[in-house]
Amino acid sequence: MKRFTFSRRSLLKSFSISSFAYVTTPKIAIASPKNFDEEKDLLPPEKPFFTVSERLRLAELCEEIFPGAVKLGAVNYIEILLNAFEYSPPKIFAGGPYSGRLPFKHIPLVKTNNFKDFLPLNRVQERAWRLRLYGSDGVPEGGPNDEVVGKITGWRELFKLGTQPVRAEVEPNSGLEITYVWGGLSQPQAKVFREVLTELTLESIFGAPEYGGNRDGEGWKVIHYEGDVQPYGYAVYSGKDGKYIERKTHPVTLPNPGEDPEPFDDMMRGFLRLMSFFSGGNKK
Repeated sequence: MKRFTFSRRSLLKSFSISSFAYVTTPKIAIASPKNFDEEKDLLPPEKPFFTVSERLRLAELCEEIFPGAVKLGAVNYIEILLNAFEYSPPKIFAGGPYSGRLPFKHIPLVKTNNFKDFLPLNRVQERAWRLRLYGSDGVPEGGPNDEVVGKITGWRELFKLGTQPVRAEVEPNSGLEITYVWGGLSQPQAKVFREVLTELTLESIFGAPEYGGNRDGEGWKVIHYEGDVQPYGYAVYSGKDGKYIERKTHPVTLPNPGEDPEPFDDMMRGFLRLMSFFSGGNKK
């Protein structure tokens, strides 16, 4: 797989744009650049949830959240999660403790990727996740707080509605001003949908590859992270000294050695100072 490159400046810009969209309006017009290959990057998982057109629409939305997300497996990650209970055990919590990405040569057990073996859910976990995915109408007796806060719309329904074609509406009491909304979502639903979509898109990029995203660990490379390092970790306990000794190449309490792999330029430093100023942080 060709390494996907994404600068730290672009990463911060993506986060800032997403944050700005959060506090402005639940209406949005989508005109996403196509940064992915439909045949290669949008192959359905073993148990599909979306139609072809819905999957393409979700890809466009993920690209709005994080350009390059589709190549990193965002759509696959989301589709597997939404259909988690079609698998046994459900694809919710990956196993452990080791992925085999950093094996000890003299301990064969550590060479096995336990992350691929998903864990069964207990009674409380299963009910909570079924409520989250299927909503109040999808679980016996509904949600525990339905009478107080109203019924919960499950993520599966949200994503089905949110991946329908964008439609135009005339804003009530505002003349003929035309706005754009996601599919069949109401404005409150659109806000929740965007929050969930943003959360899952970022999870897909930076989570463990066994969940269906972060293809070949390329998402970790975006932020210069080597991935999970168990059982070695970042500090090794010394029985002789009675303390943990940090790895020199991966210190926990000191700055990383070597040069910054992606130093900020003056423009980015100015942007961060501006963000710090408006958030009440350090002005230096």
